[in-house]
Amino acid sequence: MTHCRPTSRRALLAAAVTTALVTVMVGPTAAHAAPAPDGTSQVGPELNGIPVRAGIGSVRAEQLAGELGPERTAGAYFDQRTGRMVVTVTDADGERAVTAAGGLAKRVRYSTEELTAVTDALNSRIDTRGTTWGTEVDDNRINVTADSTVSDADFAEMRAVLAPYGDAAVLTRVPGELVLNGTVNGGKYIRSEHGYQCSAGFNVQKKSDNSQKFLLTAGHCTTHDPGVSDWYNGANEYFGYDAGGRFPGTDYGLIRHNNASVSKPGNVYIASGAQDITHSRDPELGEAVCRGGYKTGVQCGTVHELNMTVNYPDGAVHGLFRTDICSGSGDSGGPVWRNTAALGIHSGSRSSGCVSYHQRVNPALAWYGVEVY
Repeated sequence: MTHCRPTSRRALLAAAVTTALVTVMVGPTAAHAAPAPDGTSQVGPELNGIPVRAGIGSVRAEQLAGELGPERTAGAYFDQRTGRMVVTVTDADGERAVTAAGGLAKRVRYSTEELTAVTDALNSRIDTRGTTWGTEVDDNRINVTADSTVSDADFAEMRAVLAPYGDAAVLTRVPGELVLNGTVNGGKYIRSEHGYQCSAGFNVQKKSDNSQKFLLTAGHCTTHDPGVSDWYNGANEYFGYDAGGRFPGTDYGLIRHNNASVSKPGNVYIASGAQDITHSRDPELGEAVCRGGYKTGVQCGTVHELNMTVNYPDGAVHGLFRTDICSGSGDSGGPVWRNTAALGIHSGSRSSGCVSYHQRVNPALAWYGVEVY
C-alpha cells in the first residue's frame, strides 16, 4: 500500500548542563543482580531502582546534598562494596551532619562548585573533535579523554587549560575515535527515503492530544537528509515523516507517525518479546541499564558518567551520559531504559572498546511536548 505525504506536514514542523547533586555509583564487582540481557530481571528491595542494603536511600541522600549545597559537597553515589549511599562532604561540619542523619560521609577535596568550574572552562575553551569530559563523583574529579584523532598540539592545549585545576581533572589518551552510530517499536530498524539507517527509540504522544503519535530517535538521524524525509520500517512499510531534529548541541529528533496500519506500541523490543515503558526519568550514575538497536540488538551495561560533553566530528553535543555498552553503526536513536523507565536515546560511541554515549530522554520529551505511553 502506498502512503502519500500530507500537504500540510511542513506546517507541523513549526511546533514547539547541570549535573544533579546526587548520583549513584556501582563498583566493578557487583554484589547485586543486574538486569538480565533482556533488561527485565530485578532482585531484592530497591530505592530509585538501585538496591540498598542499609542506611539512607537515594531520596534522603539527595536531600542531604541539597542542604549542604554545591560548595560543601561533590554529590553522592552508591558504594557497591558496602551496599550504602555515600554523601561526599568537604568539611567536618558536613561530615557530622551526614553521619547524624544515618548516612555514610566521605571527605573529598573538591566540591560540585569547583568541579563545575573545570567543565565550564573546557566548554568555553575546547571544541576539539574527538574529546570528551564528564564528572566522576566517586573519584572526585573531571575525567577528560582525547581519542586517536586529536593532534599532539591540541592535546597540549587541553593540558594547559586543565593545569590550573590540578588533580581535579585527569586527561587521558584513549584508543579509537568517536563516531555517530547512524549509518515499529524501540530498538527496531528504521530508514529514511534517502537510505539513512538508524534505530527506533520510543513511541511517544503529544501531551495536549494523545491521538498524535510520534517516534523519538536521534537528532543526527532526522537532520542527516536535506528537507523533510519519509521513513520506513524493517518491513519496508512507510510509517511517517520528519517532524523535527536537533543536532549538534543536543541529539534528538522526532518522526510523525502517519500510517494507521503500522502498530505503535509503547514498548521496546527485547529477545523475549517486549518490555513495556510506562514513564521517563534521568539516568543515575552507576545504575545498570539496557540499550536496544537494530545492529547489535539488546545490550546491557552500567552508567559511568553524566553531563558529558562529546566533541563528535560533526559537532559538540552536551549533557550526554556514558555507558560501557557495546554498539555499532545503525544503533543510533535506539532506546536506553531500565525496567519500565525510559532513560535515553543512543547517540554515538568510540570505535575502539565498549564506550557509548547517550542523549537523556527527558529534555527531548520536554522540547517536543510529548510523553512516553
